[in-house]
Amino acid sequence: ITHFKTLASRQHKATFDWRMKDHEFHDKHHGNCGIHAAIKKRGPGDPCLVANVLADCQFSRVAEQGDEICKIDGVELLDKTLEEVIGLIGGEEGSEITLECRRGEQQHTFTTRIHRTDSPGQDKRVAFLKDILHLLTEEESPLQRAVKFENNLEG
Repeated sequence: ITHFKTLASRQHKATFDWRMKDHEFHDKHHGNCGIHAAIKKRGPGDPCLVANVLADCQFSRVAEQGDEICKIDGVELLDKTLEEVIGLIGGEEGSEITLECRRGEQQHTFTTRIHRTDSPGQDKRVAFLKDILHLLTEEESPLQRAVKFENNLEG
């Protein structure tokens, strides 16, 4: 059974698709600016896991299905409800979000900073631009940058 719920977040409203059976949240991109991933969390005390992530988006460059999201912007998630976690993920377009994650049984965590986007297409463009940013900022001729860019696309 799918339930729809509207959640107010700072200066905008976001619509979310809740799948209560699996305790999953899916960002359906209806005005919400987020990370374009599905997460699942059964309740306080349970880990917050990545259920699915949009291919080629910013978060997919570092996260995989099954990774645990431990903190969002420095806030521990273990004692939070799914609704509280969703409130931490949502935010204004272009705002930065810091996620601390753990993969499998590893003791150490990894941290990533991404920007919230309002559509999958926009998120993929931001990820692509981050990948080629170093090509555009080096001190070299436009021809050298173009050659590097083409080589990067082919490789």
